[in-house]
Amino acid sequence: MRSAASLSTRALGVLIGLLLVLASAGLPKDAAAPSMVLRTASQVGVPFKYAPKDADKPGICIEVMHALMRIDPQLSFTGTDRELPLKRIEADLAKTGGLAQLRVKYGLE
Repeated sequence: MRSAASLSTRALGVLIGLLLVLASAGLPKDAAAPSMVLRTASQVGVPFKYAPKDADKPGICIEVMHALMRIDPQLSFTGTDRELPLKRIEADLAKTGGLAQLRVKYGLE
C-alpha cells in the first residue's frame, strides 16, 4: 500500500508534466514582457514545496513556476513571497465573480 506522501509526490509529478506541456504549447514566445500574470501565494508550513525566503532551495512548486517562466517568457507568477495557511488559500480560490485574490495554485496538501 502506498503512503499518502508517495501519492502526493506522484500527483505533483504528473501535474508538473502537464503544466510543462501546456506552457510549451501555448502562448507566442516573441513578446518581451509577460502578458499573463497569475497571482498565487505560498502555502505556509511546507518548505519542501514553498520556501520563498530560501534562494538556494525555494521549494519544488516555486522551482516549477520559475521553470515555466523560462519556457514561456510571457507567463509570470506573482505573490510567491506571500505565505498563507492552506484554509485561507482554499477559501480564496473558491471565491467567484472577480472577488478572488489568487488565480492559480497547485501542490496543495
